[in-house]
Amino acid sequence: MPARRMPRSSASNFGEPADLQAALGADSFALLGNGTFRARLIHVALKIVYLTVCHEEQPCCAFFKVPDDGVLIALPIGNGPWPVWSGMSMRQGELITFGPRERLHVRSSGGCRWGMVRFSAQHLSQYGHALTGTHVELPAVGRWTPSGVTLRNLLSLHRAAIRAAESKSGLVVKPAAAHGLEQQLIHALVECLAARPPELETLTQRRHRDLLARFEDVLSAEPALRIKDICETLGTSTSTLRACSWKRLGMSPGPYRRLRLRRTPRVSPE
Repeated sequence: MPARRMPRSSASNFGEPADLQAALGADSFALLGNGTFRARLIHVALKIVYLTVCHEEQPCCAFFKVPDDGVLIALPIGNGPWPVWSGMSMRQGELITFGPRERLHVRSSGGCRWGMVRFSAQHLSQYGHALTGTHVELPAVGRWTPSGVTLRNLLSLHRAAIRAAESKSGLVVKPAAAHGLEQQLIHALVECLAARPPELETLTQRRHRDLLARFEDVLSAEPALRIKDICETLGTSTSTLRACSWKRLGMSPGPYRRLRLRRTPRVSPE
C-alpha cells in the first residue's frame, strides 16, 4: 500500500528558477523569458492526494517524471492562459492525465496559472472500483472531457483547498476537515475519469514525447554536446528534433539548451 501522509500545506514565493524547480521536484527547469523572475507555489498534501497550483510571471518550461505508482492530473485553473502539457494545449472543460513513470514537459507563458493533482494509481483504482464497480486505470496520456457539472465540482473543491492553504485555515490541517475534503475530491475525480473514455495519445505523439525525454537525458549527461552530435546519439534527424522541440518547448533545441543550462539548481528550495 502507498504510504499515507499527515495533512499539511504551504504557500511560497520564489525569486530564483532553481528554487522553484526544487520545490516542484522537476528534473529540469528553463526560464524562457527575460525580466525579473517571480513565482508563487501552493501545495496541499492530504493523506493520499497532493494538490498544487503554480503562478508564474515569466515563460518557463519544466520537465517532470511521474512517480512509479503515481498519476498526474492537469487542471484548467481559472480562465487561462494555461500551460502546454507535452505539446497539448489545454482546452476549456477538459483534464489531461499522465500515468505512472511517464515523462513530460510543461511549458507556460507569462502570467500563467496552472494546477495539478497527484494521486496513487493503486488508490485511484481502488476508489474507482468502490465508487463505480470498475477499476479506473489511466492510459499513458489521456485528454478527458467530463460533464460540466462534474468538472466544476472538482475544480471548486481544488480551489477551496488552495484558498485554505493560502489563508492558513484549518480546513487542510485539521484531520476531520482534511479527511472530508479529501473524500469529496476523490469522489469528484473518479466521476470525472469514469464518465467518458479519453482521447488517447497517438503513436507519433508518444515517439516525439519519448524523443524529448531522451534529449533531456543527454543534456544532463553531456551539456556541452553539439546539437548535431546529440541527434546522432538519439538516432534522429535535426529536423525531427527541431519539430518536436518547437511543438513542446516553443523553440529550437539549441536555444532551449542554452536557457536550460543558464542557471545551476540549488540544493534546497526557499
